[in-house]
This record gives sequence, C-alpha cells and structure tokens, in this order.
Amino acid sequence: MIAFVSTMAGLALGAATNVGQGILPGATNQFVNSAAVWSLAPFAAGALLPHRRRAAVAAATAAVCGEVVGYYAYAELARGGMGALHYTLLWLVVALVAGPVFGTAGAWWREGPGRRATAGGAVLGGVFGGEGMHYLLVLGHATEGVLFLVATLLVPLLLGRDTRERVRGLLALLPATALLYAFGLAQDLVMT
Repeated sequence: MIAFVSTMAGLALGAATNVGQGILPGATNQFVNSAAVWSLAPFAAGALLPHRRRAAVAAATAAVCGEVVGYYAYAELARGGMGALHYTLLWLVVALVAGPVFGTAGAWWREGPGRRATAGGAVLGGVFGGEGMHYLLVLGHATEGVLFLVATLLVPLLLGRDTRERVRGLLALLPATALLYAFGLAQDLVMT
C-alpha cells in the first residue's frame, strides 16, 4: 500500500514538473525540473517511515521512479512525444540509485539529533549545492546557480532542530555539495 501511494504521488509530481517547465518563467522553469527538487519526494518518503527502513527505502524508490514515469508519460501523452526511450531508461536507473540514497537520508534525518540526522540533511542540501555549482561552473547560468545555492543554505536551517544542529548541517554541506557535484559531472558523461 505504501509503495502504491508513493508511486502515485511520484507520478503526479513527475507530471507536474513537466507542466511547470511549460508555464514557469526564467530560472524557476529550471528549478521545477531538477534532480534536487526531485530528491524531495524520496527524502520525504524516508522521513515519514523512519522505523521501517526497508519500507522507507521501497517507498522512496517507488516515488522517484514514479516521478520519472509521470514526467515522460505526460510528455508523451500531452506534449506529443517524450523523445528517445533510452533517456527514460537512463533516468529510471538513476532513480533506482537515488531512491535508496535519499530515502535513507530522510530516515536518518527523522531519527533525531545526531550525526545521522546531520548527514541526512546534508545529503539533501548537497544535491541542491551540487546542482547550483553545475549551473554556475558548467552551464554558466548565474541566476539558476544562485537560486540553487540559496536553497542549499536553507535546507540545514529549515531541517535543523536547534542552533547546534543547524551549524553542523551548514558545515556538512561543503563535502556533500562537492560529492554531489562530482556525481553530477559523472552523470553528464553518461547521459551524453
């Protein structure tokens, strides 16, 4: 039941990001269709099911796979074509990795104060940071890059339970951002 609900939510979110790309102006157009924003669903699934780790990871993976299918199904049905099928398949492979990673990060964050909670929030913040660095350094899109970097800083501030946890979360963003930026570069090589 949990996997079904997560999949349906993912399908709706995937379709919504495709719609958002078509109607939102400027940098917000890129924001809705980003790996970082797509990571929110599996993170939330992990955070909602913290004491049932396998269920949390399964729900997180179902959510992000649903996002991919919803995005490409909407493109095919409403926009007259999704493009080459291999892109859908590649993103599903990425989803099979991202679901467990962000589901676990969400579960760790939900467990409460401590190193795991800090690490879980840093993984979520780091994906925003990695994407922001990609926009700035690789694509040369300053507005989008700054938007993502602001979101990066907001994650530990919003997820931290107290000042100490917020400070530790901000410090943990540095290695998490670097790691997720490197992952994004490697992903670009595979996708081209």
